Amino acid sequence: MVFAGAVLTHSEWYTSPVAALQSGAYSSPSSTVKPSAAPTAVAPVAAVPSSALPAVPPGWLVYVNRTWKYSIAYPPDWYQPPADPGGQDSAHYFSNENVAKHGVMDRNGIDLAVQARQQCLSVGGVRGAGVEPISFALLSVDGHPVTRYFDEFRPGSGLANGWNLTANVPIGGNCIQVGSFTYLRSVSEAMRPIFDQMVASLRPA
Repeated sequence: MVFAGAVLTHSEWYTSPVAALQSGAYSSPSSTVKPSAAPTAVAPVAAVPSSALPAVPPGWLVYVNRTWKYSIAYPPDWYQPPADPGGQDSAHYFSNENVAKHGVMDRNGIDLAVQARQQCLSVGGVRGAGVEPISFALLSVDGHPVTRYFDEFRPGSGLANGWNLTANVPIGGNCIQVGSFTYLRSVSEAMRPIFDQMVASLRPA
């Protein structure tokens, strides 16, 4: 399966992608990304019922982080790009493209990060700092309610606009924050079922 682009970033909860954006690492791809129309009011959207989301779909692979004690499933044709040298050891990355490092992608690429923290911070659905909330959906992770947010990210200063999917999941006494960033809204919307399934697959390890 191939999905059109994403890279994750959220100014409040995920430091590395935001720092990368500020440094220009997520500069606009070769073709200009046109500003989108003003977003509509934030509204709930239908999500796949949790009962329809298996912990690990047939054929998917599972990444296990023994340090932060969680596991997460991901599509078999996705990759695990390396982090930036000197980056946070609590972050792990996934992408639908075989890239040299996270955040390096074309307009059809997806950069998804899983960030482990000791406590949950605000994630998604908060207007400000270049973030425009679009919608949210309620998911269930191992029987616990989780809110997934869909935001537009507009950093300004000549940097690339993008689209974020974000969710906080308490796992094993820590907070696992999952987020993706895409250059195109259509890409983010197309990969939303994959994002929801990955979030739903989170388990203690």
